[in-house]
Amino acid sequence: MQVTVVYDNVALHPGLKASWGFSALIKGEDGSLSLFDTGWDGSLLLHNLKALGFNPSEIGVVAISHSHWDHLGGLSAFLAVNPNVKVYVPSSFSENLKGAIASKAERVVEVSKPTRIAKGLLSLGEFRVGGLAEQYLLAEKDGELLLLSGCAHPGLEEPFRRLRELGVGRLIGVVGGLHGFRNLHLLEGLKIIAPCHCTQYKEEIARLYPEAFKPCGVGLTLKL
Repeated sequence: MQVTVVYDNVALHPGLKASWGFSALIKGEDGSLSLFDTGWDGSLLLHNLKALGFNPSEIGVVAISHSHWDHLGGLSAFLAVNPNVKVYVPSSFSENLKGAIASKAERVVEVSKPTRIAKGLLSLGEFRVGGLAEQYLLAEKDGELLLLSGCAHPGLEEPFRRLRELGVGRLIGVVGGLHGFRNLHLLEGLKIIAPCHCTQYKEEIARLYPEAFKPCGVGLTLKL
């Protein structure tokens, strides 16, 4: 199981492009490819996928964390080169948005509760803060779990609680945008902490957890 950041505010290697937004590519043990979020600029997303050695036509699943443009904007360009995908979205997305995606993709799957979306990959379901719905993903291998977050607008408290209730494995890491999440003591004991994109407290996380902290950017690869 491998997770590669393919869109972020920072690029870690020459030849990769950075822009405001987030996307990660998950490669399963069976070789399947799933995309979590699409950044806002589809041409940049496709450039980074190619530069990192991934063929967009081989991606079978796309999951969108929430409806903000910097996580959804690249989807149209992606679907123009590969419409043969299932797109998993929070069920609270507007009917207009779900319809627009359905017109370009093979299928739209609405997520409200924990849902298996690929081998070794689970959506934790929908979480809400105010009028915003967001889903988080879990990558799993041999009982170890890596939580993927788009922006974590609802925080990490409820996703962590749901994860404990599911009892599907042991959480070893978090990667993705953490926005204004500040209950940083909840990260204690993790082996991998890779705060990306919109995270406001990167420096404090790095100071508190220097051994687990991973500088995030396009090209970061994490393995389970």
